[in-house]
Amino acid sequence: MEQPTPSYVPMIVCPRPFTLEGRTQKRMRPGMSIADMMLEFDLNPETLPARVFLDDCLIEKAYWHLVKPKANHTVSVRVIPQGGNNQSKDILRIVAMVGVLGLALFAPYAAPVGWGLVGSWTGAALSATVGIVGSMRVNELMTGIPGMEARR
Repeated sequence: MEQPTPSYVPMIVCPRPFTLEGRTQKRMRPGMSIADMMLEFDLNPETLPARVFLDDCLIEKAYWHLVKPKANHTVSVRVIPQGGNNQSKDILRIVAMVGVLGLALFAPYAAPVGWGLVGSWTGAALSATVGIVGSMRVNELMTGIPGMEARR
């Protein structure tokens, strides 16, 4: 007499994109959609940036709620890295930091002799001060630190 083969869908989830740390595996019921299986792992299929494979076939995100894997077909989910949606703010920050760098390099030469900034040490101190204070101000303006609005 033959033993019945197990009837489950093995699902493997790798929540970290660059390591296998945190990798989990569960046996899921056949007939569940991939989106339902992801909910069993406490993953939100609507917002999760991931690649899902059924055996070796990539399943597009639009089909996660439709595809229902049969028994003994492996589903693997791998989270992919995704940057923030503030690319314009990052570009503006880079431009502002280049401006601060230029100002810090020019500051010792622009300081009048009457300030007493004729030595190399005082020029270096002024340059460092302009660079540090300028970068702090750029970061404050770009990140919108809570509580800083009251000080402006």
